[in-house]
Amino acid sequence: MADMAILLRGRSRCHLCNAVIEAEDEAQLFPPALFATDSAFGRLNDSAVHRQCLDARPDGDLALQILDEYLRDL
Repeated sequence: MADMAILLRGRSRCHLCNAVIEAEDEAQLFPPALFATDSAFGRLNDSAVHRQCLDARPDGDLALQILDEYLRDL
């Protein structure tokens, strides 16, 4: 089992836009230490983000691909 960020809907803030992730929002969670801290994705380590914020990033698909590979290798 992988460690993953904790999401408290209505309280947790998106690490990309800083808005609260509400109950009706789609969210994506990332585990700690998945990305190098000095990489473009470093701030996604141990975070929750709005899925729409991630999808709006030109490199959002790459972040999801890296996450999928990580989870597949567990």
